[in-house]
Amino acid sequence: MKYLAILLYFVSYTIIYSQYDCTVYSNSSENLSEQSSCNTIKLTTSEILAFPSIEIKLAFHFEEDQFGNNFTCDPNDPIISQNWFLYAPNLVNAILDQMNLRMSEGLLLDGDNGDMGIRFSAVDGGDCGSGIFLYEEGESFLDVDNAMDIRFVNLPDDPGQGGWTTFGGQTIWIRNVLEVFLGGGNNFWDLARTLNHEFGHTRNLNHSFFCGNPCNGIDMDSDAECCGTCVPQPFTGSGCFGCTEDNLTMGYGTQLNFTECELLEIWTYMINNPEPFQHFDLCESTEEDIEIVFNSGTYEVWNHNKSFNKDVRISGGTIIEIQCSVLMGEGKRIIVDEGAKLIVNGGRITNLCDNLWSGIRVYGGNADFDVKFTNDAIIENTNAPAVSMFAPESWPEIQQWGNGILIAENSIFNNTKRIVEFMSWSPLPNNSYITDCVQNGGKWSITNWNCQG
Repeated sequence: MKYLAILLYFVSYTIIYSQYDCTVYSNSSENLSEQSSCNTIKLTTSEILAFPSIEIKLAFHFEEDQFGNNFTCDPNDPIISQNWFLYAPNLVNAILDQMNLRMSEGLLLDGDNGDMGIRFSAVDGGDCGSGIFLYEEGESFLDVDNAMDIRFVNLPDDPGQGGWTTFGGQTIWIRNVLEVFLGGGNNFWDLARTLNHEFGHTRNLNHSFFCGNPCNGIDMDSDAECCGTCVPQPFTGSGCFGCTEDNLTMGYGTQLNFTECELLEIWTYMINNPEPFQHFDLCESTEEDIEIVFNSGTYEVWNHNKSFNKDVRISGGTIIEIQCSVLMGEGKRIIVDEGAKLIVNGGRITNLCDNLWSGIRVYGGNADFDVKFTNDAIIENTNAPAVSMFAPESWPEIQQWGNGILIAENSIFNNTKRIVEFMSWSPLPNNSYITDCVQNGGKWSITNWNCQG
């Protein structure tokens, strides 16, 4: 090796871990905290589709009308004879089923319908369980801290139906539903459509016919959504009812679907704005055979935080530079394919959950380097070498690769089983070097099989 000056401090250690959040961790290098973008998480579609679903807790509030009528929690109440859905648990369950059906089939992706990964359920408690709260006319509504509040209000001077909310809000208002169901209506699927629409607004989605919609021109045409002329303000009243065949939830038509761009918008907002009513555990196990593959064939800079509970694969021709924090799930690996490169430039790779991840596996094949750590990079909390030149292949195919090149300078290795294991299946020159690095904890430092230089 050209130069080896590793400071070895074998000290006791504590595993550093956190549930999914959006902060820079306290023991990150100083240059991370200076980058404001490292306080946010930026997502790709493949990352979102590999996540477990996020569960949104809802509380349903039903207001009595001016005649003393209301939905009921009593299965023997005579009012139910007028309409089965006047029994509040029946209505709430039907609404939740429809909301979840639309979310499970409502993503427009690659010419097919996919899953948004969002689910709704009723919060615990209430007047008859399942997040149901009944009110007399004029009684003040409760604010349920750990739920998004759905308030069914009666506005006799405003005879229309529909809902409203605010960007980033926790409350959705729905008007004059009781009147419809007292009259024999049972259109709970329209209620679900409206609630999904308003929920989108609470998570910062704009109307699809709004000219300033950030997805306009990406995978929606706001002019087409509004019959030829988009609306200049996000909440201006509009006569745009189903002007395209996309049936977008955030439009005013059939309201069934979200675009891929909207998937990114809503998930990025939810992940970066944690709320008590959003239940999401990225450490939860999902399908194990999924990899997150980055195959752009370009130089990508990750200047936002990332979290993965899947193996991450960087395909040949793609270079990824990490400038912020990447959190890896238990036993997960970053795989650097032949011809790909990974650079950690002042960033940090650590464990996502309360167990260790399994390090970086390298195929090799670049003449200059395959993996590079620099500028106070931190690699920590692995149950395997931080970097291994053993390609993740079975015998005898594994012999086709090896002799990967590592450059590590001015970097820190905390609680890694090894810094690196080098492997060449026959003695070959190797230009790797490790200089001015620190190892805290860990069982071994460097192991070398057949790499020369």
